[in-house]
Amino acid sequence: MVVKKIVSEISNRRKYVHGKKGKLETPHKKLKQWQPDGKMGKFSRIAGLGAIDLSWFLFCLGKYTAKDLNTILLDNKIIDTIQKKHKNLEIQDSDSKFKQFFKKIEKSNPRMAATLKLWMLYSLLTIMSIGGIKLAQRDKDNSGKQVKTEQVIDNNNPKDVVESAIIYEEEENSQKVIDDTKKTGESKISDDVKTPNVVTYDISDVNFADNFLDDNWDDIVVSLLEFETWRDKAKLHSGESRYTYGPGITWVYTKDKNGKLRQHACVGDYKQRASNFSVEQKLQQTRYHYEYETLPAIKRKLKKYGFTEITDQQMLGLFIAGYQLPAKLDDGNFSTKLDNGKYEKGKYIGIVHKLSDAGSNVQKQVDSFIAGKEVREKWREGTNKRRWWCAMIYMGYITTDDLINLDRDAFSSININTILKNGHFVYDATTIEYVLAHANNPNRNSVKDFMKERNISINNNSSKHQKNISSNAVENPSMKKTIKGLQEFKNGNYKIAIKYYQEAIALDANNMEAYSSLALSYKKLGDQTHSIADYEKTAETVKACNAQMNRNRNLLHDPDVKASTYYNAGLAREEMAKLYEKDNNIEQAIENYNKAKQNFETAYANAEEFNSSERMTIYKQAQQRVEKSVETLQIKNNQTNKRNAFGQGKTKLLNKMANQYTRNTGNTKD
Repeated sequence: MVVKKIVSEISNRRKYVHGKKGKLETPHKKLKQWQPDGKMGKFSRIAGLGAIDLSWFLFCLGKYTAKDLNTILLDNKIIDTIQKKHKNLEIQDSDSKFKQFFKKIEKSNPRMAATLKLWMLYSLLTIMSIGGIKLAQRDKDNSGKQVKTEQVIDNNNPKDVVESAIIYEEEENSQKVIDDTKKTGESKISDDVKTPNVVTYDISDVNFADNFLDDNWDDIVVSLLEFETWRDKAKLHSGESRYTYGPGITWVYTKDKNGKLRQHACVGDYKQRASNFSVEQKLQQTRYHYEYETLPAIKRKLKKYGFTEITDQQMLGLFIAGYQLPAKLDDGNFSTKLDNGKYEKGKYIGIVHKLSDAGSNVQKQVDSFIAGKEVREKWREGTNKRRWWCAMIYMGYITTDDLINLDRDAFSSININTILKNGHFVYDATTIEYVLAHANNPNRNSVKDFMKERNISINNNSSKHQKNISSNAVENPSMKKTIKGLQEFKNGNYKIAIKYYQEAIALDANNMEAYSSLALSYKKLGDQTHSIADYEKTAETVKACNAQMNRNRNLLHDPDVKASTYYNAGLAREEMAKLYEKDNNIEQAIENYNKAKQNFETAYANAEEFNSSERMTIYKQAQQRVEKSVETLQIKNNQTNKRNAFGQGKTKLLNKMANQYTRNTGNTKD
């Protein structure tokens, strides 16, 4: 059949063009040289074919159609069979008027109706064949864009919750480092910020992307290891069609004999290949991805909105923000599903466009990174936690020297109410100092530790950037107290930490960092003293924190904070129950286990709100753990009650027998 021949010819043609064996109906070696690089029309992209492939497809279509036209129209046995059936059609009174109408047409024009039906069948088969080609050649489709959800997240970043209000266990990342210098100049993005000498790039330079990668590879590596989950083996995330490996890469790159990069979806054989890549190979693949997709996209957007030059620090901030979804740097359309099932649609302004409009206004520049309705609500808070770091890096308030010593993925531990207030990102020096101190835990795996474990060489000073001084240098007195409390907390001085956190709350009742840290400090103090009173203070603090968030819901609603603080309250209740159990106070033990279960259920409900499946699993396990404890205690209590009842019954029976014996013998006590 014509369709079969066309499909066979296309398959052979593709094998030939890409250097594989394939028998061609007509040799055409010269045609291979005519294939224009990267020029593909709309239909060509749909079919997954190059421009010359499409031309050959049309040639074959015409050739075989003409050749077999006589067979299809005149000598086709299928048409003859259908025609006979149409001639013998019986129009019944029980048929609908609509059905009777079409039967009359088929009966009066049997040949035409039969031919039309067969061509409809051929059309359907052709469409299905093109769809099959598209699926089979999906890894060759260079027009595809990487689909990856921004969340805490993520999103898509598994973490195990520990006993902290807002601290998570992270997975591991790694990258390679280099260092170099380039021409220096003064930043012209903002007149309000004192910017030291930094590397400045001419965006119109054809070597702009290569120069940025060469000069800043160390900083790129460290940044991605901080902000991206590292996959040693390729893994398929929910809702995605491609596997993820290394620092969030979903493509595998190869080079043709001319040294040109080719992009393949990380599926099938390429997925297996990605899983077997060494660390160095994963890093090389990451760099290929930047060269092929990320940096060209950023460059186009910068030129579109009038940027002529940009510093390496600013470029790094944009690079991290646009790594997952470069499209969010530019204007676009959004469609958000509402609670009533309908969709809210509209347009949003991209980060680069907002930076262009911000001019020299520092607050507007920082706020340019805030995610709006273009990011789904359940992921928006997690996205903004990450975007705050991108803004601080862009402005030079945080450098790679800071990131390399932080816990991996520490950005997710920020309380959103600390960095986003009244619709603006906070960038005062005190808040930045607190966030950096909170995210630096010597007992946790840092970016530097991870790189050492992976034998990735780094320089002692991986960053050549000099930190800017924030023009918004007004200190936040409540946050200052919180920093002091954090220092004491890290040293195990929980009583002193509690004092500072209480003072911080007195200065600012909306300081959720202080509230959640206060609850955790009471819990830790209870672990030290084994005091029920200290554990009770944990639960009381969590209630007060929740009440304050409810009073100021527009500003402070944060299910992340609620989930983690209620989880800690549940842990405190669980410890109280154990203490009561140890004292054989079964009733109080069961009561506190049940309260712990309620806390874990609340934590689960809030984790569900921001779609953290990993934390939901941990909270569900905690519920099951205390349920089992209650069940065990109830069985133990029932057994004790039975023993007590048996003992009491035995005593009564003996007393009754003794009294009966006394009456029968007439013996009485003297």
